[in-house]
Amino acid sequence: MTTILIVESNPASGIAAAPEFVDALQLIDPSVKTRTVHPYDAEVTEADLEGIDGAIFTGSGVDWSTDAPEAAPLRAVM
Repeated sequence: MTTILIVESNPASGIAAAPEFVDALQLIDPSVKTRTVHPYDAEVTEADLEGIDGAIFTGSGVDWSTDAPEAAPLRAVM
């Protein structure tokens, strides 16, 4: 069975994009399992990454780039 990790690239204070990705994947293939992580809101552990077959990073509406200090949690998951 395929498991896709969806990395929500927006903090909780922003617009959540991950639910739309989950819905789209379920329409394509209902057997696909998804796991969503929120690196800006909770630390992503090695256990979160176990058994993952692929990853989707959602877009982000934040006003900083991936090399900014604020983006450190997202870079850690990448």
